[in-house]
Amino acid sequence: MSMHTPARRTPHDQIHTICSAHVTAGVEMMGRVFLDLAVSLDGFIAGPKGEDAGLHDWYFAQEGAAGAIKRELLDRIGAMILGHTAFGTAPDGFDTEYRVPQFILTHTPLATVERGGASFIFVTEGMESALAQARAAAWEKDICVAGGAQTAQAFLKAGVCG
Repeated sequence: MSMHTPARRTPHDQIHTICSAHVTAGVEMMGRVFLDLAVSLDGFIAGPKGEDAGLHDWYFAQEGAAGAIKRELLDRIGAMILGHTAFGTAPDGFDTEYRVPQFILTHTPLATVERGGASFIFVTEGMESALAQARAAAWEKDICVAGGAQTAQAFLKAGVCG
């Protein structure tokens, strides 16, 4: 039996969309699946050619509110899901601060890469497979769906992030 838990209030919640909580009553607890995107006031998550366009500059600050949000995010997630485009445009690529399994949705089968304390698992079987693998890896921690636009839309449409 599945039920939704009330959202926890954190600094991260104030800026990002928290999508939903998934708890299996009396058996096991799974973390929440949430969408983590920086969105401009006019609704864009990237520049015209898919580039960052400065939208994520705040994220790389280590001090103040931005640093606190990032530390909270790093502490709460147990797995990430990314589309292949978002993964390919990440400035750090395989050199990431996210030392959790990262499931990359792609049509191209690639071997898993282990680097810097993180696993990069390339999933060709679709969103449902990526989510099942992320849930197994994250256990009770949260799952961060980190974009891009098509991946975010697919998770929202499927009702995973409500």
